[in-house]
Amino acid sequence: MIQYVLACMIWAKPELKPIKVNVDEFGMAYVIETRGDYTFEVSVVEERMNYMKITHNPANISTQSNMPSYIEKSMTLRLSVGSEQSSLDCEIK
Repeated sequence: MIQYVLACMIWAKPELKPIKVNVDEFGMAYVIETRGDYTFEVSVVEERMNYMKITHNPANISTQSNMPSYIEKSMTLRLSVGSEQSSLDCEIK
């Protein structure tokens, strides 16, 4: 059985943090991580990217992207609130 890993880079200015989570035997993984004013969420279903979301908690502003039905192994999402910026870059390896 092939073992997959969800590898992400979370950036909430000025901090950059790598995260790695194993994709389980059902092809699923989930990450929720808070960094400063931002909450980052990532979901993997059937060994493909499912959705990503970034929320700026003080302003209650978020952006989310859902993947269509075809197989996608990487995804990037960015959010700017005023002069503050954040990004979430993930790949299934």
